Amino acid sequence: MMRSRFLLMLALALGAASCTQDGSNPPEPGGVQTPPRSGGTLRVLLAEDVDALDPQRAAHPAAWGLLRAMHRGLMAFPAQAAPGGSRPVPDLAENTPAVSPDGLRYEFKLREGSAFGSPAARPIGAADVKAGLERAISAGSPIAGYLRVIAGADAFAAKRATGISGVTTPDARTVVITLARPVNDLLWLLATPAASAVPPGLPPVTAPDKISASGPYQLDEGGYKAERSITLVRNLSWNKDSDPVRAAWVDGISVEIGIAPDEIQKRLLVGQADLSGDVGPGALSGVPAERLVRAPSGCVRYLFMNTRVAPFSPPVRVAVAAALPRATIATSYAGSAVAAGALLPPTVDGYDPGRVAPSPDPAAAKSALAAAGRPEGFATRLVVGNQSVDRAHAAAVRVALAAVGVRVDVRTIPIASLYEDQYEVPSARVPMGIATWCADWPGLGGRGALAPLVDGRTIAGRGNTNYSGIADPRLHALLDAAAGERDPAAAAERWREADVEAQRQAAVVPLAYLSEASLLGADVRGFVPHPYFLRGDLTAVWLDRF
Repeated sequence: MMRSRFLLMLALALGAASCTQDGSNPPEPGGVQTPPRSGGTLRVLLAEDVDALDPQRAAHPAAWGLLRAMHRGLMAFPAQAAPGGSRPVPDLAENTPAVSPDGLRYEFKLREGSAFGSPAARPIGAADVKAGLERAISAGSPIAGYLRVIAGADAFAAKRATGISGVTTPDARTVVITLARPVNDLLWLLATPAASAVPPGLPPVTAPDKISASGPYQLDEGGYKAERSITLVRNLSWNKDSDPVRAAWVDGISVEIGIAPDEIQKRLLVGQADLSGDVGPGALSGVPAERLVRAPSGCVRYLFMNTRVAPFSPPVRVAVAAALPRATIATSYAGSAVAAGALLPPTVDGYDPGRVAPSPDPAAAKSALAAAGRPEGFATRLVVGNQSVDRAHAAAVRVALAAVGVRVDVRTIPIASLYEDQYEVPSARVPMGIATWCADWPGLGGRGALAPLVDGRTIAGRGNTNYSGIADPRLHALLDAAAGERDPAAAAERWREADVEAQRQAAVVPLAYLSEASLLGADVRGFVPHPYFLRGDLTAVWLDRF
């Protein structure tokens, strides 16, 4: 689970404004297409500091963008991914892996010419890939739970073993990964920063300048000053011929931290910065349309009903779902959201654009309540954050449900503690809530987009993501079938079927799909929104100011 990611993405999405582009590169000024050029320093601004510059520990999108420039793994997301998702491509691996007929054994061969920068300053070998995967679990990376499908990973996580038995290195250029059960998303997991290669022996918590870079950039000496700045310079050990993913046009990346969102926008507009690493633009009056880009974020706003708290039986949940004002909630995002007709977002395979969000149907809601034995409705409590958008959404829900006889008492909680102390703790018995979840990766990402919300087998006493508490064997069977389906097209269909069943259960009701907006500096070229690196791929852009 990427709790820190979806909380941050929620905060950023709330500030995003409407934009004129949708998932495509803005036209060059005057319509002139100029060839890419090398050189210059890319100036990036951050409102908040990154959570880590450690590939195995970082969980913030801004950190992932920087780690893309610094570290490499077996696979990577392509630089110019389609807005609807992406299939990983080989990175340190020279080709896609050889996979056994049962889908349990993946064999990778490493490409030649890849090397670490300082302090290791040596070629990258199979043992480094193995070390990265094992450290992803020992350091508690965002994908640690998903990686436990690798044979022996559970024992390693419990510290009863010294290594993951399912990751072996027959020779210096061969990595074999053996799974305990088939899953179809291993390549996607291996494309995330957490699966980056690192030299063996790094402790779970390591200073970022002690982690040897494998990408085109590395931290400058003293290059990270918490809450102040990050400076990346060329990694002289990086060989462009051995990296099919990163163009790395700029000579360096300079990040300034702690800049107010309105100041970020001002500096981008007047030429004092090139990109924002975390926040989207605010008011768009006077902003050149060609410098605005919007793309789906993979985040879904939803309402949950606690299946373990009265009166939320299935018929009651169906009644509430029928009354919800999805379009009203989407409109509150000022053009950066659309009403959601399903739980899988547009960036994830299995998303169904044909499932249009239903309009509120008070008559159907009243009928369902009557059938449930509650013709006069009922009273309940809705717990939400204390931000203005949360209050607005709660008010819209309260009004809509009042029209069908459901009396809602809205309770607001500081956003900093809402998830950790309320939603994620089943013993808090929150009857209803409004939350945001962001897909953990794009493409074949149902295990990171849908399963955390509705898989009853993963409910935990703290840190739980299944806020509704739903635990239905039919739904579990559909989730397992989707995760194990080998054919990508068939897997997408299986995830779609699981999504339909989840909505039929109506414990988790999609409200809106959120988008991310980016404002570009005047000299930025080659920017393409990415379903994983939402503020763009820093290794793909170049500057036109020389």
